[in-house]
Amino acid sequence: MRKSTARRPGHRPLKAGGAAAAAAVLVLAGTATPASAAITLNTTQVAIAGGTVLYLTGGTALADTMAVRFVPSTETNCPATYGAGVTGAVPGGLIDAASGGTTAHVTTPALPAGTYKTCIYDDATAAGDLVATETTANLLTAVNIAALSPTTGQATEKVTLTASSAIFTGTAYTTQFVAGTECPVTYTAPLAGTRINATSTVKVAGTTALPANTAVTVTVPGTAAAPTLTLGTPYLLCSYAGTTAGTTPLAARSNVTFASFDKTLPAVTVVPTGGSSGEATNLTLTAPTASAPFAAGVPEVLATRNSCPLTRPATSALGAATGLEPYAATPLKITNFKVAVTLPANAVIVGGKDVTTPWNLCTYASNVADAAMVTAPAVFTVAAVLDLSGAEFAVEGGTATPTASGPAQGGQSLTVSGLEGVPTSAGATLTASLGGSPLTNVTVIDATSFSGTTTAHAPGAVNLSVTTASGTKTTTGAPYTFTYGINVTPNTAPTDTAPVLDIIGAGFGELTFGDVATAAPLDADESYVLLTNNEWNSQTFGTGLPAVTAAGPNPTSYCNSVLQISDSEIICTLNLSDSITGATANHTPTITPGTEVPDGTYTITVINDGESVSDAAVNYSTVSSNSTFTVASF
Repeated sequence: MRKSTARRPGHRPLKAGGAAAAAAVLVLAGTATPASAAITLNTTQVAIAGGTVLYLTGGTALADTMAVRFVPSTETNCPATYGAGVTGAVPGGLIDAASGGTTAHVTTPALPAGTYKTCIYDDATAAGDLVATETTANLLTAVNIAALSPTTGQATEKVTLTASSAIFTGTAYTTQFVAGTECPVTYTAPLAGTRINATSTVKVAGTTALPANTAVTVTVPGTAAAPTLTLGTPYLLCSYAGTTAGTTPLAARSNVTFASFDKTLPAVTVVPTGGSSGEATNLTLTAPTASAPFAAGVPEVLATRNSCPLTRPATSALGAATGLEPYAATPLKITNFKVAVTLPANAVIVGGKDVTTPWNLCTYASNVADAAMVTAPAVFTVAAVLDLSGAEFAVEGGTATPTASGPAQGGQSLTVSGLEGVPTSAGATLTASLGGSPLTNVTVIDATSFSGTTTAHAPGAVNLSVTTASGTKTTTGAPYTFTYGINVTPNTAPTDTAPVLDIIGAGFGELTFGDVATAAPLDADESYVLLTNNEWNSQTFGTGLPAVTAAGPNPTSYCNSVLQISDSEIICTLNLSDSITGATANHTPTITPGTEVPDGTYTITVINDGESVSDAAVNYSTVSSNSTFTVASF
């Protein structure tokens, strides 16, 4: 797969498909690339909002350099080039082609309601030549597609259709359970076993999670007027704003199929309950010990976004192009009631980088076609791939850059952008931390960015970690640096006094503080609190440069008797009666008693090594605006 596809919504099948659903056929134009004469599409209905995975199978020269364009069916032919001007045409971009060139897929863009030809070109440039064109008898129709939850249930239970926008604007709706892979585009009278009306369809009142007109609840048929569904049969839910046959248009259809299963099948517990697309996932399925559903041998486990087939499909029917699209996982029997399952790394995400997708895990007695289902379907949630490789940081509303820094005591507003896989749905899992210190007030901005507030952390360079339903990802290269920013209270006092300072920062717990004394060298293993002036602060601190030196410039004074309250707080007594006036030897200050600290603005600076301020393991405080200290009479 091309590297470029990682930055656009995609669908990576768990297992390559076999037989194709006979839905729509493309005829190769042969103007640029030789290929077979028929390519089959897996569906003729795609989502208006985009995100439908459209599978192409049957060609002999499909390549991931080819591109798709969706052209209104009112056009007589597909345009000869990808960039030719056609009113209403929508570019679909490059396809993802499997090895061998016989299968491919593309995630459809947003398409206005209507019908479209699917036109394939040899590349996505304006001059790309037409390779294949849709036959006029088989067109794509853009319809409203709503998420179905749950995908299984019993008679009289309720399921919900949730759309991405307010499409349910009518007063009442009728929903049919339709066996097959497409919904009739207009309401069709019920037909036993094929089209069964739901007992009722009710619009969901607007809530924070479900705004008004975005969802309906549907009651599973279970009365004489609406017969119970056939167990194990997959049904699409097709919702109409009326019951006039042949004229009431389709309002919405479910994104996946629904099926009812025998209540006597044992339920299984899934651990873990979710994972990331694009990463191999190991999980276990555990049934009640008394049930022993796997006693007959090694079971077969299939994964599908749709409802589970009642019996194990033939191997030729597995994969991308089938309407049910079940995919084979790798099972390992542990006991008669527990099995380990490995989902491959190329799991599926549909609908965009910010979507989590529930998958049904279907367990059968064996891998033989028509083997019986032995447990009730279990749900495993596949989350969008989380990618932090492009992370950038904007501090306090500033410009986003690949690196950033902030005070060790935290409290900095930070926006992280350039990501992939940030979930945008209400209630979705999203936490973040810098070097293990959590960001608070985390707020999603869009599928690529979020904001938060830093908390205290010891000074130093750290990595960003982000956790979603797909797991935790961490940056490399430590792009964010916590600095020795500190806050000091009080921050002013008259000269010739000894104020007690309360210093708030971070990383103090690991330091050992010493006192500054005349003719006593500063210790390389101790930390100190100094009162420093602009001359000292403006030095370029090269490796091995001492904190005080006979060659100067030197600190002005010091804060002794350091009391460590916590990792983020120390208290010390500042000497404004005596000054450091020089040094008699490296690291040995000369303190002149009675030489008061002159009025002026200084800086409270914490150094964690009395001999050096810039060796690899050493930092001096990077001053925050609140760490200045003013000496003045008042």
